[in-house]
Amino acid sequence: MSTAMLASVRRRKAPTLLPHNQHSTENRFIDAKQHQRAFQFTRIRVLIVAASASLWTLFTVYGHHVHQRCWWTYLRRLSWRRLDHSSSSMSSDDAVNHTARMILLSDVSLELYPPGRSPVSNLELIPHKLNPDYNDLEFESFFGRYDDFQRHIAKDDADLYHDQRRQFLYDIDNKHLRSYYDGFEDQEFTQSDCRSAGWQFVMKPNCNAFHEVALEYSADQDVQPFLVEYLAHGYYRESYRFRNKYWKADAYKKRNIVYPESEQMVMKHLRFHEDFPINIKNQRAVLREAVLMEALSTRPTYANFYGYCSTSTMLQAGNDFVHQVIPRRLKWQEDDGRATLQQLRRHPDPLNAFTPAQKLKFALSMAEGLAELHGYVKGVISHDDIALDQWVMLDDGNIVLSDVNNAMVLDWNETAGAYCPYEIDYPYGDLRPAEAYWGNGTATETVDLWGYGTLVFSLLTGLYPFYENVDQKANRRLILHGQVPTMDRKYQNRSLIEGRLYDVVQKCIRPLPEDRMDIFSVVNYLRETERMVAAGDEQSPLSD
Repeated sequence: MSTAMLASVRRRKAPTLLPHNQHSTENRFIDAKQHQRAFQFTRIRVLIVAASASLWTLFTVYGHHVHQRCWWTYLRRLSWRRLDHSSSSMSSDDAVNHTARMILLSDVSLELYPPGRSPVSNLELIPHKLNPDYNDLEFESFFGRYDDFQRHIAKDDADLYHDQRRQFLYDIDNKHLRSYYDGFEDQEFTQSDCRSAGWQFVMKPNCNAFHEVALEYSADQDVQPFLVEYLAHGYYRESYRFRNKYWKADAYKKRNIVYPESEQMVMKHLRFHEDFPINIKNQRAVLREAVLMEALSTRPTYANFYGYCSTSTMLQAGNDFVHQVIPRRLKWQEDDGRATLQQLRRHPDPLNAFTPAQKLKFALSMAEGLAELHGYVKGVISHDDIALDQWVMLDDGNIVLSDVNNAMVLDWNETAGAYCPYEIDYPYGDLRPAEAYWGNGTATETVDLWGYGTLVFSLLTGLYPFYENVDQKANRRLILHGQVPTMDRKYQNRSLIEGRLYDVVQKCIRPLPEDRMDIFSVVNYLRETERMVAAGDEQSPLSD
């Protein structure tokens, strides 16, 4: 090993750990250098401490006079002049509108000069105007009475004009409230042609009702009259159940007690996560849901809506519906609602316990709820997030739609006389059609028809579409390649109701949007099925 390498190795070890007689000449040289460097650092620290002590003594003993002298030097540098007693003084009018004030910068009494010889007594008084002319700026001084100044900015004609212009543009087109619409290469849509409906941005919050409750469990304390229970979360929001703990004597002390829906409610708000901040985008999403739920909650197919504030909403509570359609007892694969063909051969019957009449009832209720959106009088609305967990079951056995947080009010193209397509922000899962995953802004309300077909698919079978595959990404690739979920043809001949529901699935889950059955035809078809069941007619399959 060379001398340089040996020195490098030894330098990484503490020389004092070895006996002194084992130190080589190189080690002793290194030790001497280290002791010399340590002595130099010690000497520098001593000099710094001595200098600090000297400066502290200097400013302690002479600081008072130095402080005064510095301020007087500053005063002399001001453009103050000796008063000429023979010169004319300020006029009486100026004395009324002006107040002579002297600015003394010293914070202690000055006694450097004998009485009568202080330069202050011979300095010209600096006039301070209380109400100067600042054109449109109204300025009122409280000098000498308050430490701050109050200013009021008066708007001129230009400001008023811009306010009126902004209000006019808001009335005819509120595009500035959201991102602009992008044009398409193959369609006659331009950025200026698509206009959004203004009613979807009208805010009517009732925040006081939200401030009266807290997201905390306080069963043994009279902090609030609710028991709080965490329910579940979606992509960017989570829900809590509030139950009235005083609706029955000692109700909050009993376990597994069944609360009626009239004694509970659900609050949804943003998940406490860094990916979901309280920003304008998330607030608009909640605002849109609040406006839609307020407008539609009077319908029997929608949950009652109690209000919203910022990024939180409050609505009617319900019971679990999705796990009644797709039972949780299935443990065949990693996810409920999945199965292999061999497993289905061993279980030929549907995996849920609903009767055909119940399935027809639920399918019609879901179709009527979507028809309320697609046929809304103020503009077509796309739900954009069709799934079983968007519906809840009430105590009377009916189901209601309780979640429209991804709904999109379609823009209107005045030139083409048609509604504008849109782009889906979060195309996750495997319950959407191909245009939802393309990302080119060609989605319309027809995406809900594919989703509705998956709902009826699950009602009939108790399984998810593409039930043989757990991987949702793989299922999305199948959808993008034009494949559709397959259903056993046995459901076509099991009963009148199941056969017609089978036909609805085949008509809704189709790759091309224009080939799908519209929601109004679905409602009419299912109502016709009810009449056929009541009359005892034979099955009438849907014509191609």
